[in-house]
Amino acid sequence: MLDVLDLACLATALVAGATGAFLLLGRRSAMSSRSLAVVMLSAATWALLSIALSHVPGVAAAAAVTRVIVAAAAVQATAGAWFCLSLAGRRPSGRSVRLLSVHPVLLSLALLTDAWTGLVVEEVRTEPTGLVVVFGLGFWAHTLYCYALLGWGLVALLVAAGRAVSGHRLHYLLAVGAVLPPVCGNAVSVLGAGGGQRDLTAPLFVVTAMLWFWVDRWSPRFRSAPITTPQVLQALSDGVVVVDALGRIVDVNPAALRMLAGVGSRRSHVVGRHWRDVVDEDLVVAVEAEGTRSVLRPDGSVVDVRVTPVVAGGARTGWVVVARDVTEVERLRGELAEQALRDGLTGLHNRRHLEQVLAAAVAEHAVLSLAVVDVDHFKAVNDAHGHLVGDEVLVALSRLLQAAAGADGVAARLGGEEFVLVLPGLTAGRAHDRVEDLRRRCGGVVVPARDGTVRVSVSAGIAQLRPGQDAARLLAAADAALYAAKAAGRDRVVLADPVPAPR
Repeated sequence: MLDVLDLACLATALVAGATGAFLLLGRRSAMSSRSLAVVMLSAATWALLSIALSHVPGVAAAAAVTRVIVAAAAVQATAGAWFCLSLAGRRPSGRSVRLLSVHPVLLSLALLTDAWTGLVVEEVRTEPTGLVVVFGLGFWAHTLYCYALLGWGLVALLVAAGRAVSGHRLHYLLAVGAVLPPVCGNAVSVLGAGGGQRDLTAPLFVVTAMLWFWVDRWSPRFRSAPITTPQVLQALSDGVVVVDALGRIVDVNPAALRMLAGVGSRRSHVVGRHWRDVVDEDLVVAVEAEGTRSVLRPDGSVVDVRVTPVVAGGARTGWVVVARDVTEVERLRGELAEQALRDGLTGLHNRRHLEQVLAAAVAEHAVLSLAVVDVDHFKAVNDAHGHLVGDEVLVALSRLLQAAAGADGVAARLGGEEFVLVLPGLTAGRAHDRVEDLRRRCGGVVVPARDGTVRVSVSAGIAQLRPGQDAARLLAAADAALYAAKAAGRDRVVLADPVPAPR
């Protein structure tokens, strides 16, 4: 006849077995870790053995069942601690796994020889109060080890709960609540074993089993693995360094370690040291100043450094330093800025940039010449051969214009087939020589077309900067000289009249 504790054990076996099976198969649950599945299945086994222990005939059979329960408890404790550590984000290292494997090996040897040594189960007898089990020294050593193992896991969960993001803190507290009932029941049962106390561990596992069954089946909120603040920091591509009020580093994420020079790749090389001993010299100024600064590093990379004070109770308790590598962003920004100043077809500077450059050149240079160059009869080229061929002509000529501008000059597309050369330091006479050479080279350009080849000529007008003249008037003078070149028959270079300076 099954009593209340037996019925509770039966419920544990059913619910824990079903939960363990679901977790082992990985159905629907993101929390289907193999360690939790082992916890559930070993709990179901323990519950069934507890029912058997209260009904087996003879003390020899009871001793055998007790020994199997001890083995199940070892599996339970190891799997439970593993699950707690995994949930807390502290997966045991290879060395820890090897140390954890020592206990099952020693316990197995002790249980196999226990019938003769009595190291685990020293004596089992029946008294009016019930079945009395006298445990040996091996059992107590095993029990203390299991409690220490589970205590390690529970402490890891509580620490993780304190460091978790607020939305996931309840995940850890839920896990702690699931572990405590059977642990407390086991403590009561072990301490009262000498007086015929029934094992309360397995019946109380029904609380754990029902909780995880509810999570796995009907509570999607708790199925996802919880996230801790350290995990968030590790996932960030930005470097994060936390500094206390004394300037000592108290936390650092992997991205920050990669940005720091000569400190190695471990937190232990950094945490506890003064930030000045760790931060590169090129970042010191940025870290010392609150706010955001961009730093050009020796390797050519650009880092944005943001320093934010941490204030508690009105007092500054430290700083959070966030460093972001913006090298690629700055490169793209520079490219976009350059593209905004360039003509999309020819790659020469556009009219907007020409206006800025010309105004600055007029203000900075006492000697300055300006040439306006126009492609002769360009409309006829487009009409006869199409705009694609016309574009190829402009691209070919733009290469010659860029070369004619030289290192100090600027070549720009004013619009359509009209171009401008800004030539600092050149008198009108020297500018005439250079533009005349450009005209001859342009005449030699040959562009293939569907019905043959295309050749063009260019006309140009040149004006030299006069004292007191502004950019607009200089451009107008060169433009007037261009029209004079066209009126004189095209394919020629004309100086503005009168020529303001000798060669």
